Amino acid sequence: MKNLHKILYLLPLAFAFSCEPEFDDLPAPTGGSADFTNYVAVGNSLTAGYQSNALSADGQLNSFPAILSAQMKLAGGGEHTVPLLTGDYGSRGAGLDLLGQNLIVPELKLDYSADCLGEISLGPTLDGMPYGSAQGFFTSNATPGPYNNYAVPGAKSFHLLAPGYGNAANLANNSANPYYVRFANPSNNNETVVAAAASANPTFFSLWIGNNDVLGYATSGGDEGNEQITPIAGPAGVGFEATYNALVASLTANGANGILANIPDITSIPFFNTIRWNNLELTAAEATALNQAYANYNAGIDQAVAGGALTENQGNLKKINFSAGNNAFVINDRPGRSVPGLPNIRQALPRDLIILSTPQDSLKCAGWGSQKGIPLNYVLDKTETDAIKGAIDSYNSIIKQAADNNNLAFVDTKAILEEMEKGLSFNGVTYSTQFISGGAFSLDGVHPNTVGYAIIANAHIDAINSKYGSSIPKVDVNQYEGIVFP
Repeated sequence: MKNLHKILYLLPLAFAFSCEPEFDDLPAPTGGSADFTNYVAVGNSLTAGYQSNALSADGQLNSFPAILSAQMKLAGGGEHTVPLLTGDYGSRGAGLDLLGQNLIVPELKLDYSADCLGEISLGPTLDGMPYGSAQGFFTSNATPGPYNNYAVPGAKSFHLLAPGYGNAANLANNSANPYYVRFANPSNNNETVVAAAASANPTFFSLWIGNNDVLGYATSGGDEGNEQITPIAGPAGVGFEATYNALVASLTANGANGILANIPDITSIPFFNTIRWNNLELTAAEATALNQAYANYNAGIDQAVAGGALTENQGNLKKINFSAGNNAFVINDRPGRSVPGLPNIRQALPRDLIILSTPQDSLKCAGWGSQKGIPLNYVLDKTETDAIKGAIDSYNSIIKQAADNNNLAFVDTKAILEEMEKGLSFNGVTYSTQFISGGAFSLDGVHPNTVGYAIIANAHIDAINSKYGSSIPKVDVNQYEGIVFP
């Protein structure tokens, strides 16, 4: 995950109310044809309980597998041991910089702070300064195993098959993950994540993996130099299809039942939809001044059209014009669409997604989006979002086919997010994908908060009950903590 810059918004909390309670006349909890004695969860940050830019002991204990296992216990399930963070990291949360610096970044909290203009507003702020060296984090901060949660924040599908992913000796060349290093088998730290999970001999498992296979590309603005979308084809450990089927084969080798979760459309989460394409608000005087400043640029575009270097439609898309009120931000354009002698810029379109980590002070005080283009690594254009959506659709077909082929339960988290976009109600409270005010996502705009994880746990319960004839009771998501306001 990328570290989030400070983002300041005054966002009221406004929940809509509807629906009736869902807990009348529940049957006695049973396991049906499933055995929940030893439930093991495999995945990445979404399974670990990561939220608000960090992993904490509190987040781990309120992850969707922790919530799910507590309900399974009512239907004959066993204990659920988690590789808990301890000490200061456990109490406050710690997101690791996985780009080789091994710096720990504290959890985000909602608080008041001043921007570059000196204006005070409410928004996500770091809960303390970065701790510095992460040495203690990945050498001694895990409760003893064996475990029931083998989730590794930052892991892509193929990382779960990678030998040495938990070996501290590999941290220097970025082929190991500090989150796995901290709880990998000390007598075999080259053991793969899925092998470790399988060695726990689960009677039931959950697997939710694949979102990071597109998320890194998306959160870097489609910067393929640093992050690429995992290809569909290729051998296990490279291509998604072979990798995913190998993971399922390993987890079902002992005859365990389980549940597979597909991947939501990540472009619908708050990280990509909070800074709207037309959030540049201008007075009439400001608009006039900017139009004057871009007059020569627009004249150059007209000359390029007249000379045949651009079509009329291309020229219209690249010209810059402002008026009083809300305006489209100016963004850098893709390479190959430039006009010699002119900056390669255009104004954003409704299909362009400006990511949440865009520095707000640069927008407010450095002329980003008005006097100069927002850099490409902070914007997803249609070509990039189409690539993301296409990959997700392909991954999800593979996941559903794996569930069918192995007679496993399947939970459609993509459909859940689509429903949440419209408003998902539970016991009189409606949750949405709106940043902060929607109530279900944490302050990083990517991961759910505890309420969101409870919603995911309930979705798993519905799918498990349907597939295996069990009667695991659902939780009241409204009883879980959401965003804490100062």
